[in-house]
Amino acid sequence: MLTLNTIKDMIQYINKEKRSQRTIGFVPTMGYLHSGHRALIDQSKKDNDITIVSIFVNPLQFNQSSDLEQYPRDFERDAAILKKMVLMSFFILLLMRCILINLQ
Repeated sequence: MLTLNTIKDMIQYINKEKRSQRTIGFVPTMGYLHSGHRALIDQSKKDNDITIVSIFVNPLQFNQSSDLEQYPRDFERDAAILKKMVLMSFFILLLMRCILINLQ
């Protein structure tokens, strides 16, 4: 499994895939993945060579900080779900976590 820890690493990875003429799909999420997310990921995998799934809980989307604090987060659970969907690599940043899924 490839782990990408910086934005620079992520950009280099995406550029390499683009140079290889691979199509890239993107599925933005706020984590705590469920069947709806899995359906979107499956569709992206059918339509693209590479699928990037982001997990980003944006504090600006919450009116009250208590709502943000109560929002469910379980990255290990999400990673396990994505691993079952053919996990290729991780990109981890303080506020954003992207998981790349390889179709092949």
